[in-house]
Amino acid sequence: MKLVIQPYNYKLGKMLIDDLHSGKYNNFAFSVAYAKISGVDALYNSISAFRAAGGTVYATIGIDQKNTSFEALRAVLGMTEELFVFHNNNLSSTFHPKVYLLAGEKHGKVYVGSNNLTGGGLYSNYEIISYEDFDLTTPEQAEDFANMARTLGVFRQEGPCCKKATETLIKQLYDSHLVCTESEIRVTSKKSNFTKTMTQDSGKTSVFGAEPITGRARKRDFSYLAPETEIREEYQTVVINVDDSVTATSVGIEESVPAKSFYKHLSKNDVDPKSSPGQIIIPIAYKSFFEPLSEPQRTPKGAMQSERYFGLKYENNGEIVENARVIFYVPSPIHPRKNSEVRFALRNREIFGTFEQGDVLIFTQAPQSSRGQYLYTVKRIPHNSVDAASYPERFAWIVE
Repeated sequence: MKLVIQPYNYKLGKMLIDDLHSGKYNNFAFSVAYAKISGVDALYNSISAFRAAGGTVYATIGIDQKNTSFEALRAVLGMTEELFVFHNNNLSSTFHPKVYLLAGEKHGKVYVGSNNLTGGGLYSNYEIISYEDFDLTTPEQAEDFANMARTLGVFRQEGPCCKKATETLIKQLYDSHLVCTESEIRVTSKKSNFTKTMTQDSGKTSVFGAEPITGRARKRDFSYLAPETEIREEYQTVVINVDDSVTATSVGIEESVPAKSFYKHLSKNDVDPKSSPGQIIIPIAYKSFFEPLSEPQRTPKGAMQSERYFGLKYENNGEIVENARVIFYVPSPIHPRKNSEVRFALRNREIFGTFEQGDVLIFTQAPQSSRGQYLYTVKRIPHNSVDAASYPERFAWIVE
């Protein structure tokens, strides 16, 4: 048995993708407690190629605590030969396994860990996974692997708590409020997010720092899987209790709030892959656009730096970048350059590689209803386009 500590040495998402493309396996089965579109998207292309090559896929997904989304169930249903949904109406019992199994003629592999089928579970969360490879040409190992596969099959049997999924069943779960849409899940998570923001804004010194952990950029648009009403009326308002001494407040979805936007023309250094690879200098005047930042930390060279990671949507192709980064950098007192800087890193090489000197980047705060998925949008206006003339300054706020 081998042990993996995510994200420090490996990430389960990358390992599964490598397995699915290895050619060693023709069957992939998994049982997870929760699934969201971020996790489905991470494996979508690889599973599609795996099935196109003759592979079969089976899945069981739990729906407890409404942590599995309506869209994720519909997506997985279309990616598998069979999908089962597991739920015990007894609230004291939660469906909580996270197991991924691959089988071929000569090779078998089993992952057991804490990783759900979510973007965090596969890439950016702190998770522990144990896994074992099996040589199926060896009778003893083949028998052990077959016993494991049969044991896991208990989660793919119709019963009181296990149902074979269909579009009709998934719609029934949605109508019964056993599953929510991705948008509803984001809205109902506002309580914890709001509390965290209040703590950060209160001026108290944080006990913990932050460390950079990369996730995975969204590749596909799954919005077609959402119902006509992505957020039902009962989820439109979230009651937030900051602590027992604070009266509860209601936070609704406000699409009418004006968005805050600014633009910047890219300089030669911004797009130079050698000077500061991937970093774009943002004028200090727009630092507040990206706040709140983390508590300042001293670097080994004596500089001070605070940062923030966030999701953004690249409007030119609709791609979601989940781990963009902004840094406020204050040089060391003995550094010859005294200028503090705001540095923005898109952290997506494919998109960044399209940027050219003189292009205009437009940064906009995301609509309120999108803030669980991404906080900002970025749009590129090519320097040689007619639209570029509408942005005459090097940088400026955009006033609607």
